[in-house]
Parts: sequence; structure tokens; C-alpha cells
Amino acid sequence: MSDSADAARTMRINLGKTRKPKPPEKHTVTIRAPREGVGSTSFNLKAKLDEAADDASAYERLLECIYDAVLITDSGGLVVECNHRAVDFLRYPHDAVLGMSISRFICGVDDSVMSSIRKNLLEHRYTLIEGTCRRQDGTTFPSEIAINRLDLEQSGRLCFFVRDVSVRKRAQEALEEAVEKLEAHDRNRSQFISNVSHELRTPLTSMIYAITNMLKGVVGPLSDHASKYLEMLLGDCKRLLTKVNDILDLRKIESQTLTLAKTRIPYNRLVKRSARSLRVQAEQKELDFQIKTGSGLWFVNCDAQKIERVVLNLVGNAIKFTPKRGCVEVTVREDPEHSGFVRVVVDDDGIGIPQDAVSRVTERYFTVGEQPSGSGLGLAISKEIVAMHDGELTVESPVPGATVGTRIAFRLPIAEPPTVLI
Repeated sequence: MSDSADAARTMRINLGKTRKPKPPEKHTVTIRAPREGVGSTSFNLKAKLDEAADDASAYERLLECIYDAVLITDSGGLVVECNHRAVDFLRYPHDAVLGMSISRFICGVDDSVMSSIRKNLLEHRYTLIEGTCRRQDGTTFPSEIAINRLDLEQSGRLCFFVRDVSVRKRAQEALEEAVEKLEAHDRNRSQFISNVSHELRTPLTSMIYAITNMLKGVVGPLSDHASKYLEMLLGDCKRLLTKVNDILDLRKIESQTLTLAKTRIPYNRLVKRSARSLRVQAEQKELDFQIKTGSGLWFVNCDAQKIERVVLNLVGNAIKFTPKRGCVEVTVREDPEHSGFVRVVVDDDGIGIPQDAVSRVTERYFTVGEQPSGSGLGLAISKEIVAMHDGELTVESPVPGATVGTRIAFRLPIAEPPTVLI
């Protein structure tokens, strides 16, 4: 009897201790099981029940602390548990939610969707639904639903984490509306600039035609002073026409409608003629202006008008940013680093380009703060045109081997010379 009494006293003490938040191993250390085994069985059953109660309590606390609404269903989609967040979202009483199909709360979820969800989870693939949830009063809200498998029993359960994204959706719609307005404004701006550019190009073309004829003597002999002024006007008109064409071509590039009218032409002649048209501007600044085309006879398959504009842009920039009595040199030669290409190099000893801006000067609308203002389109358009001819444009500052100036060069593939039958 004394042994049995001692065992019973020990069990009561330990069972009392199990109600306190101490680790389970404390119980096993002090247990002295009686010979009959009855007391031991009762104690283990009580310990397991307490442990299960603790686990259930921890599970409930975990469920309630989750920010998202949580709906736990069986494998068929019937809700078996939910947290208070789900009750707040769906505006149902807690008990009313239990036993209802998940399709009642998530719009569009049917048997086929549930089958796809179960298949994804079995294959360990992430499942996320962007859809709409329905409340008890019939109102809806946009939501993101993440779905995972909850292996608490053999059949498994599905866990739906529902997040209300109404605020984010409204912000996204407002942003999309603002973007749409900006795009419409940009289209209108582009159309306006295009219309103005067309209006400018017509009189400029007429002026260039008239001045060219006057210099050819159509209206009679001209004095040297008159010829000089007309050449200045012709150069300015061509430069302005180049800017207008840049704007028009930029719009075509953006809409991917720019086309090339290619033909095989002698390259030296094209570059020399284009560069010479800016000689008057160079003389006004008393620049040492040199054009070196060498004796090579290279043909290039290109759009002559557009390549001429590239040369005008590069040489015009060199003249513009070179101080008075400086030097600008235009050279045409076969590219020593790329076989089968001919290279045009424009060097100047001007103010140069800051190192942090060299890589950006070919970006649209980019201008260097310390330099005179410009449209920021010339080099960008030139780079696009050269690329369309399967070439490449490069910028270096200072000029290699020097401490000042800028070198801008571009290369184009050499074409076979045309065959002439006599």
C-alpha cells in the first residue's frame, strides 16, 4: 500500500506541474510508474491531451495573427476553418463560413479550377490567383489569393490566403489613366511638331533652290561680296533644314516607319560634297578646316541624303564647338580595325566633352550643361541612321593622343563597285 500511495502522490504532483508552462521533459524525469501500469497509462493520456490542447491553442493563435484572411478547406473545397480576418473581409459570421464552398467567396472558382489547384500543389508549383472575392451583401473586392497545401491529415487540406488589394488596384488604375493621358499628350505634341516641321521644310527647300540658282548665275553675274553672303545663307538654310529633317525622322524612327532609299555611290565624293557645304561657317570662325579623302575609291550602298545629314551633323557640331582659329579635320579612310568597312573621322580641338557625358551624348535630347544649347537630336539621329546602314558611330573625348578636342567617327560596309557596260 505504501508503494501505491507514494506513486499516486507523485502522479498528482507531476500532473499539477503539467498545467504550468514548463518543458514536457520535466515530467518524464520524475515519473516512477507502478507495477500495475494503470497509473502510468492515465498519466500519459493526460499529458498527450494537454499537449494536444497546447498545440491547438498555438495553432489558433498563429491563425489569428496572420495579416491575410485565411480560409482552410478540405480537399473538396469546403471551408473547415477561418480566422477573424476572413470574417471581417467576407462579412459573414464565423459559424456561417464553416461548411460553405470556397466558390461562394472567390468568384469563378469551379471544379476545373479546384482540380488545377490540386494538380499544381501535388507538383509543388506555386499557385496564385488574381481575382475577385464576394461578400455576404453581394459586394466584391479585388484580391490576390495564394494557395498552399496543409498536411494535417491523410487527405490533406487546402489553405487559401486572401489579400484585399482594393487600394493598390485603385492606385494602379489611376496610374494607368495618367499614363494614358501622358501618351495622348505626347502623341499630340509629336503631331504638332511634325506639322510645324513640314511647314518649315517647304519654304526652306524653296530658299535653298533659289540661292543655289543665284550662285550658279541664273540671275546674272554676282559680285564676290554677294556670292559670299549667299553662301552664308545657303549654309544656314541647309543647317536648319537638317534640324527639321532630324525632327521628322525621329518621329518616323519612333513609329518604326523610317525607310532607306539605298543606292551604290562613290563615298569620297559624297563626304567631300557634304563637308564642303559648311566651309563658309568654318571660315567665319577662321578655322583650319581640312577634308582628307585620300585616293581610295570606295563605294557604299546607302541612302545618300541621310548619310549626307550624318556628315552635316558631325562636321557642324565640330565647327560649332571649336573656338575661333581652331582646327577641324574630316578624314575618310578604310577602317584598319574592321575589314570591309570605310570610316569617316571628324576631329576637332574644341572644348571637348566631359568624361561622364561621353557615353550619353548620343541619347535623344541630351545636352551637356556647360556647352551651348542645342536640340540634343543631331548625334542621336545620326547614330540611328548609321545603325540602319549596318554601321557604327563612336565618340571619343579628348582626341586620342591629345589632351583636348573630340573625335566622332562612323563606319559603313564597303559595297562592290557597279558594273558599267560600254
